[in-house]
Amino acid sequence: MGVNVFITCVVVLLLVLEIIYWTRFRGHPKEVFNPIVSWTRAWIVFCICFIISWATGTMNRVLAAPLVTPEQLQNPKWIAWTVGCFVLIIVAYWVIWARWTPVFDRKRYLAPQVIFGLVWGVSIGQIFLVIWHFAGIFSFPVWGRWIVAYLLMSSHGLWMDLYWDVYVLPEHDTPWSLKWKVICSHIPNMLLCLTYLAIYDNQGIFIMLQALALTGAAVSMRVPPFWVKGYIRVPRTGPGLFGLPHAVGYVPEEK
Repeated sequence: MGVNVFITCVVVLLLVLEIIYWTRFRGHPKEVFNPIVSWTRAWIVFCICFIISWATGTMNRVLAAPLVTPEQLQNPKWIAWTVGCFVLIIVAYWVIWARWTPVFDRKRYLAPQVIFGLVWGVSIGQIFLVIWHFAGIFSFPVWGRWIVAYLLMSSHGLWMDLYWDVYVLPEHDTPWSLKWKVICSHIPNMLLCLTYLAIYDNQGIFIMLQALALTGAAVSMRVPPFWVKGYIRVPRTGPGLFGLPHAVGYVPEEK
């Protein structure tokens, strides 16, 4: 399937999802978690990410470049960096992040949770690359480009706080885990993987790393498939930036 055909399918899917959302789910209260509403919102975002990647030329750049060059395969430093990044992601998301994630008796549905996580990771990975390419239009040395990209990518935390963790995902944090997941998972991910990208420019592997990370997150928090019925704990929120609701984490009710 060519890129243009793929994007055409994504655009059609986006239009269908938007029609469904605005005709059936508009105004759905955030105090009630409905998996099909959550998945509709999520896949609308995924489609938009793919379209942005294609429109900015990022998708074509990634597909045109080799995943790995023969010279890299013979470079011990590149091998060490690559293995180190994958080990970091596995430890940070499949071990630490998973250990600190309350699931509130949600069931494991491995296949849909892996699919959700993979598409989530590929989508966010492409947006990070869009930011990386944008940072490259300035006449900065590589460390300057790294700083600009890191600062812009850090704004993703605000998006997670004000939208994704409030309107898409079920409750999967406490006030304590919200803080320490950032320190022990998200920040090391960006620091190491962005440095790896700056040194070696393996954009396809960078997307794979983010897909691995967010697949671990989706599986660990047990994202409910869209067909699941019954009560699912919604994220606890409080007033955030401009008074908008933001995720603050679960606190057990006092007896």
